[in-house]
Amino acid sequence: MNGHPLSEITKEIQNSFQQGDYIAALKFAEEGFNTFADQRPLFYFWQITLNAALGKTLDSLDLLESALGEEIWFTEILLRRNPMFADFQDLPRFNRAINKNNKIMAVDPERKYPLLLLHTQGSCLAGEKSCPLLFGLHANDSTAIKSMGFWKPAAASDWLVAVPQSSQAKWKGAYIWDDRELSKSEIVGHISLLSKQYSIDPDRMLLAGAFNGADIAAWISITGSLKNRGFIAINPTGPMIEQPEQYLDDLSLDSGSRPRGVVIIESEEPGISKSQIRSFVNMVNDFGFPCQVEEIPGSGISLSSIYESALKKAIQTILS
Repeated sequence: MNGHPLSEITKEIQNSFQQGDYIAALKFAEEGFNTFADQRPLFYFWQITLNAALGKTLDSLDLLESALGEEIWFTEILLRRNPMFADFQDLPRFNRAINKNNKIMAVDPERKYPLLLLHTQGSCLAGEKSCPLLFGLHANDSTAIKSMGFWKPAAASDWLVAVPQSSQAKWKGAYIWDDRELSKSEIVGHISLLSKQYSIDPDRMLLAGAFNGADIAAWISITGSLKNRGFIAINPTGPMIEQPEQYLDDLSLDSGSRPRGVVIIESEEPGISKSQIRSFVNMVNDFGFPCQVEEIPGSGISLSSIYESALKKAIQTILS
């Protein structure tokens, strides 16, 4: 069972868990824990949960305390509402762990910077020549700083690049956009604040995102929540991509120019559905939002020179 890729391991854990085969799920979780050092919070949580499911209370609590010893925290809602932890709720040891967990979470440096900025030194300042703005959203289970590589090419082209971090978290290093209305409120608020602090050209503002962040960026762009020229969706996945017909009532069908969209997908990305993406693109085109798909080879998109060229091309397409 050695050498499974991350996506396969997580899928095997979920499938085994749903089938009630907690022993098999735990074996995969242990493999993931020992293989993927950058995913320790994810596999800690699975091991904590699965040991609890197997009735191994002491092992589960030992793992929770070990995670906290590494300053890996989990949102309290996961610890309180997980049905596998129902019998833990009145245990003094568990509640001490939650108190420690919340203190670690409160002082985690990654939570102190909800918006990261990239721009050429001295440019885009209030009162100076205005800059175009690219607002880039991270994927689910990620952070703003981890997603910076997606958007650096725009900053190198004299754009103001803003990369927010969702306030919605699962555990350390895993922030999500699951609450769409809260996500929209945060993004609109960030952009409103930026417009006061920097000189931004409102006619050259793009929304962009990767994976679930791409779903949110596209949704905000074409529903008229704020003025923008269009969206760039990188390997998009999420509710609007998977079931676009459910969001028809949200579309902004006002007369006048409508946002354009460019969807960039990798040919070997296992976490997306190309058929769903193309159905989404067809739907928005049918409703008057010009949108196109750019497929590029390989994977590891944010590190690819091919991706950098695709991103720059997408920007030019939307602004043309």
